[in-house]
Amino acid sequence: YYDGFQFAINAKETVYNPWSIISFFTSPTDGLVNYWFKSAGSSSAVMKYLKDSNFFESFHTNNNEIIVYEHELSSRYEITKIPTHILLFQSGYLTIRKVLDGVAELVYPNAEVEDSMLMLYLEANNLEPDIKFAEEIATLAENIDQKNLSCIVDIFNAILNDCASVLSDIFKEERSVRDIIYTALPQGITLQKIKERERDKGFSDLQLLTKKTRMVIEFKLTHKDRDEKSSLEEAIDQIKKKKYAVDAFHDYKLYRVAMVISSTEKTILPNFCAEVL
Repeated sequence: YYDGFQFAINAKETVYNPWSIISFFTSPTDGLVNYWFKSAGSSSAVMKYLKDSNFFESFHTNNNEIIVYEHELSSRYEITKIPTHILLFQSGYLTIRKVLDGVAELVYPNAEVEDSMLMLYLEANNLEPDIKFAEEIATLAENIDQKNLSCIVDIFNAILNDCASVLSDIFKEERSVRDIIYTALPQGITLQKIKERERDKGFSDLQLLTKKTRMVIEFKLTHKDRDEKSSLEEAIDQIKKKKYAVDAFHDYKLYRVAMVISSTEKTILPNFCAEVL
């Protein structure tokens, strides 16, 4: 959660964020808190570049990595002309991976920074959730343990409705819906949000871990060529084919859930939500 920084092209080891490590050991019972965003926040320079560029779209399209030439990382730039990915590298939001023949990948260093970038994405696109549903969200862990899918969908929809302002356009892609829900949910003792690659076949959309239960959720967004029923079938098929979480956390109850997001009704459909056995 706090490791992964690599600042030199020929570095053999990655580096932990010392502030986050010190903060974690100062209060370990708080769990894996995002100290990066608390300390770095959304600087005006970074936010300006994110709002004026298509960084998120291109970065996510390329599996959360950007290919750069080695000389770009040490070149000098005027502040008004610096490429967004170089600014994010210099400010620690991206780090080096897989350098070969003068070419490097820039990626998120760890889950803490990725979470922070999600928050910046929401802010840059006017999607910040103003959480008015603290009591309902506080029941989420219990609802996960009891597999109350309708209550879980209600909580997710409350979050989405809170973010769906006239300036937002969140129901055009699954990623935006998933990111808003992920960012709005707490990270604490009773509920952990986890990001884990499953069998090298990619990520499920959302994974939530309570003290008793692991819930894996796959969202599918309807569009003109895919109705609610076929969207649900596709989500179920993807969970089965990729075997999400089958080999993980044997001490926990495992629920794998498919959910359908309606692009026209702009909501997660409770009638198209199913557990995948």
